[in-house]
Amino acid sequence: MASDYPEAYRGQKVFGFIRAIPNLWDETHVVTGRPGEDVSVARRRGREWYLGSIIGWRANDLGIPLEFLSKGDFIAETYSDAADADANPKHRAREETRVTAATVLRVKMASGGGQAVRIRPAR
Repeated sequence: MASDYPEAYRGQKVFGFIRAIPNLWDETHVVTGRPGEDVSVARRRGREWYLGSIIGWRANDLGIPLEFLSKGDFIAETYSDAADADANPKHRAREETRVTAATVLRVKMASGGGQAVRIRPAR
């Protein structure tokens, strides 16, 4: 979800990712969550998954199991809080990682932060 007006995202590398997110879903899973602390939700469209996580006001490292994935290898394109996100909340880090259903995705989130992941089949 875009938490600002659209013009605020012009020229930012993550805007292409935000525009590509489907608005209809085939499947939805709450992957992790603790009331008042954090939540991670995965949604599937076709063979691609989109995983979103948010955290409360206590920065933390999360382990997000990817057990919802089918068999095979996938590429996780992760957009997360940058190392300096506490001071610069618009700074983001981008990483691509090969994952499977056995992977526990490690995510470091800043206070009040979040992350988004597009998971697509590896070719």
